[in-house]
Amino acid sequence: MKEKVAAANKSGSTATSNLSMMRPARPGGGGGGRNMAPPPKLKDARGTLLRLGKYILTQKWLMVVSLVAIVLATALQLVGPMLLAYVIDHYILPMQFTGLGRLLLIMIGVYLIGSGLAWAQDYLTSVAAQKISFTLRQQTFKHLERLPLSYFDHHPFGELMSRITNDVSNINTSISDSLGSLVSAVFSVLGSVGLMFYLSPLFALVTLIFELMILAVNVRIIWLIV
Repeated sequence: MKEKVAAANKSGSTATSNLSMMRPARPGGGGGGRNMAPPPKLKDARGTLLRLGKYILTQKWLMVVSLVAIVLATALQLVGPMLLAYVIDHYILPMQFTGLGRLLLIMIGVYLIGSGLAWAQDYLTSVAAQKISFTLRQQTFKHLERLPLSYFDHHPFGELMSRITNDVSNINTSISDSLGSLVSAVFSVLGSVGLMFYLSPLFALVTLIFELMILAVNVRIIWLIV
C-alpha cells in the first residue's frame, strides 16, 4: 500500500514539474513583475505638446467659449469683494441703509452669474476633453489594427491597454481640470494685481517687493536642499 502511495506521489510531482516547464514565462521575468523594465521616458516633450495642441485646436470653439467664461467668471469674482467694500464704506459704517437692498441684490446677482459662468466653463471644458479623448482612443485603436502580429508578441497586452485607457484618461483629466484651473489662476493673479495698483499703487508695489523677496528665499532654500 505504501509503495502505491509513493508511486502516485512521484507521478503527481512529475506531472506538476512537466506542466511548470510547459507554462510560458512571464514577460520581464518572474518575481511578480519586480524585474519588469521601467516605463519609457518622454523623448520629445515639445513635439508631444505640439501634437496635443493640434488635438485641442479641433475643439477650438468650445475652448474659446470656455476661455471667455473663465475671464468673465474671474472678473466677477474680483468685482464681488469691491462691491462688499463699497457697501461697508458707504452704508454700514455711516449707518446709511437707503438703497442698501438694491446693492445687495446686485451683489447676489454678481455671485450667481459668476458661479454660473464657472459651471459653464467646467462643462464646456469637460465636453471638449471627452471629444478629444474619444478621437485619441479611436485613432489608437485603428493604429493597433494595422500593426503586424509580431508587434503583439513583443509588447505585453497590459501595456497596450494602459496606453488606450490610462494614458488617454490622464490627458482627459489634464485638459478638463488642470488646464481650466491654470488659466483661471493666471487671470485671478493678474486681476488681483491690477486691482491692487488701481486702489493703492504704493501699497501694491511694497507688497510685490515683499512677495518677491519671500519667493527668492524659498527658491534659495530649495536649491540648497536639492
